[in-house]
Amino acid sequence: MALVYKVCGTEEIPAHFCNPCLDIEQGGVRGAAYISTAYLESTNAITPAGLIDRNMVEDPVWWENGITSGAIFVIPKTRGTFDGGSPSESAGFGDLSTITTGKTYTLVINDPDHRDNEEFYAAIANAPGSYHIAWRTGSQLRVSEKAVNIDPTDPIEEDPNSQVVWTSNVTWDQRRKTVQIFDLSPVKQIFTCFEVT
Repeated sequence: MALVYKVCGTEEIPAHFCNPCLDIEQGGVRGAAYISTAYLESTNAITPAGLIDRNMVEDPVWWENGITSGAIFVIPKTRGTFDGGSPSESAGFGDLSTITTGKTYTLVINDPDHRDNEEFYAAIANAPGSYHIAWRTGSQLRVSEKAVNIDPTDPIEEDPNSQVVWTSNVTWDQRRKTVQIFDLSPVKQIFTCFEVT
């Protein structure tokens, strides 16, 4: 009988893709949506592995059903930042002094529709763990794999030419060390102003 030595993580790494045309994604948090955890669960949009199902998120009908049922709230025009995550570490084992157990993510969303949205932000801030966050960049869409905490503020600066906007600090922890990226093009129309009739 022979010994087979195990190595962590090397057997599942796909090949790195190189694009000869260097198609760089444009940044900026250009639009966002709060998706009810209950809606994700009821539509089986969370896979058994804990990921978000690509077929659901890239399907306009899935979005429209969520919006009309009140399970998805879209903020169509925003600006903001995403920090890419800060490692969460704990004590390691063997020769490792620490191990990374996941990441804490922070997304900052600025919503210019200030005047009529105080009740919306008051209510959503009082529902920690009830929503996931989705946001778009130039051509990509991302969705948190875990429910988020939402801390909205509307600071007012001294400058009379400044803008009063809702600034939401959205945070969450997840074990996976990257946030899934989806194709925005099939659902880009969701991130425009609309009215539910």
